[in-house]
Amino acid sequence: MSELVFEKKHLLRWMLVTVAVLTVLHVGQLGVYYWINNPAVFDFVDLLDFDVEGNLPTLYSSLALLIAAAFAGLNWKQSRFEQPSDSKYWLGLMVLLIYMGLDEGAAIHEKVGVYVASLSLFEAKGYFLFSWVVPYGLAALLIAVLYLRFVFSLRPTIRNGLMISGVLFLLGAFGIEMLSANVASQLGLAALNYSILYTIEELCEMLSIILLISTLFTQLSSSGVIRLRFN
Repeated sequence: MSELVFEKKHLLRWMLVTVAVLTVLHVGQLGVYYWINNPAVFDFVDLLDFDVEGNLPTLYSSLALLIAAAFAGLNWKQSRFEQPSDSKYWLGLMVLLIYMGLDEGAAIHEKVGVYVASLSLFEAKGYFLFSWVVPYGLAALLIAVLYLRFVFSLRPTIRNGLMISGVLFLLGAFGIEMLSANVASQLGLAALNYSILYTIEELCEMLSIILLISTLFTQLSSSGVIRLRFN
């Protein structure tokens, strides 16, 4: 029988260090970008920029969401024996996080935004320049309503962790995203204010997922260690 051991402190330390390194590289390349002031000779920013899809920060964010999905899945498996009435919520969270991880990697929300804008249901400018926030915002509201009772039934440590991570993620993904959209609509995507806002936005999302993973880990094991045994 083989055994796989996860230690909470080591996992969280690795993730925090990764976010710190990515942030330093991102801010550094932005500094050089605005100093040179000539995007044509500085195109490798795409590899590090938080606002570009399919690069190193995107890869990290996608993997972090899938790690969170794995821990949600472990909670689902555990709840089937200990608290069967909660299992559907952990399963739903796992599926949601898997979708979010795939979305992050494949930029599905961007494609949704293009489609929504093409419907001409509203003017895609200002705070709604990135049109995907409308359908995703409605979906987030529905999920929040469906999960409210479940979240409040959890013990305080887990309840507070889930709520804070959720609020922090939504603050970045919708609140600051819409502020940055308004700035981009008025000043363009190359504006310094836009770069500052989307940097804060992505940091909110990254840190919220780390907090979520910490909370899911604690729900599984208060000792900070998880041992998975395989035959």
